[in-house]
Amino acid sequence: MNITGKLDSPVPFGRYTLTAKIAMGGMATVYRAEPVPGDPLHGREVAVKILHPHLEDNEEFLRMFRDEGRIARDFDHPNLVQVLDVGEANGQHYLAMELVDGRDLAQLLVAHRLNNQVMSPPIAFEVTRQCLNALRYVHAWRGKNGRLQSVVHRDISPQNILISRQPMIKVTDFGIARGEHRSDRTRC
Repeated sequence: MNITGKLDSPVPFGRYTLTAKIAMGGMATVYRAEPVPGDPLHGREVAVKILHPHLEDNEEFLRMFRDEGRIARDFDHPNLVQVLDVGEANGQHYLAMELVDGRDLAQLLVAHRLNNQVMSPPIAFEVTRQCLNALRYVHAWRGKNGRLQSVVHRDISPQNILISRQPMIKVTDFGIARGEHRSDRTRC
């Protein structure tokens, strides 16, 4: 397997076939994947976020990962990456998410810097506006029980702001979010 990019060969993983590594963070690795034939998501490429194996036995990280999946699966907003499936395969926990065709804001900023450019004010404004729309939604979001969940993302960084080719801004990664949804009920 390469550090990023296409895998040497497709890798079966539960209901999915992993085809390329997209990104790797401290808690998980994200892959481009295809659901297997017969799966309700078959025919749609997805992103599969897999918890690192060495964290599977760490209750705190496992709880954070499960909480992220549980809350994000219920969100319904155009500026949030949609979580499609939460589960466990091959002894590893995963989230299957909408695949955003584009780049993250960090990559875009680096490209601008390498070309001695700055992001134009109208584009910067639009990125900010769409991010704020997503954050307003999650902060005012009410769970299935109808109660205000007071979700705070806590990791709005350029790597967690995805820019699709449409263009559409998508906020992702609620791994360290806080609010009423947390199973440990820690407050901000």
